[in-house]
Amino acid sequence: MATSRNDKLMFWGGVALAVVGLGAWGVYQYKLALKYCYKIKSFNINDASLSNINATLSVAIRNFANIGISILSVDLDVYVNNIKLTNINSKESQKLDGNGVSIISFGINVTPKEIAGLGIGQISTLIAALLGDKSKINVRIIGTVGVGLGVLTLKQLPLDMTMTVADMMADDPNAFVCDI
Repeated sequence: MATSRNDKLMFWGGVALAVVGLGAWGVYQYKLALKYCYKIKSFNINDASLSNINATLSVAIRNFANIGISILSVDLDVYVNNIKLTNINSKESQKLDGNGVSIISFGINVTPKEIAGLGIGQISTLIAALLGDKSKINVRIIGTVGVGLGVLTLKQLPLDMTMTVADMMADDPNAFVCDI
């Protein structure tokens, strides 16, 4: 049975509409993925010695896209009351679930050499802040996060968040900082 010209046009028209629809959905998901929210969930000191301070920073990230996203790289500077404490630089891949909140963790190592380089005035300010009122201790994290879908890197997203230690310790679901 031979196909008519109209049948061929309908078939290729349907294929074209499917491709356009899939492309529009992909662009929509990409835009949703760029509307992320984040919150410092916790900061825990795992081990402290004279040679090294090992800590873990956990960040909750809300992904509005329906598809999962991979965190491919991280380059972040950590400040405590405007004093640079360390840099987090990781190429470890971590997964964000689609349409939900995921918690990702970063290991932080601070050596006494880094702290000694601050100077006695900054060290005393830092110690006083850490021992003082938690609502007056500001932790700022600034840098970029490389995100991707599969093996494709989509974009280096800027990250700049400041929260007090008291806010970090509070379990307020509305305490997210959103880039919308």
